[in-house]
Amino acid sequence: MSQEPVRQCGAEQRRSDDLLKKDLINVLQDNAAHSFLNEHRLLGNIKNVAKTTKKDQLVDAISSCLSAKCLKPRRRYLEEVKAVKTDEDQSRSCG
Repeated sequence: MSQEPVRQCGAEQRRSDDLLKKDLINVLQDNAAHSFLNEHRLLGNIKNVAKTTKKDQLVDAISSCLSAKCLKPRRRYLEEVKAVKTDEDQSRSCG
């Protein structure tokens, strides 16, 4: 759900003063894959990342994350996959 605001606003709006750097970092840390965050040096405490990163870098990171589709898998999908695997494992052990 936290992906929705990012998709609705364009790059110009993300660069505006309305969005804080901490908000952009929070969106990235909540939605981007760990490898993407590590590559762009966005891991760690939000206030420390905000000190070392410029807003333009964050906007570019969000844009590249959305275009590269490097978002974390949805929890619901992961729960469904685990349920299917559990069912398969139970049927193998019973059969």
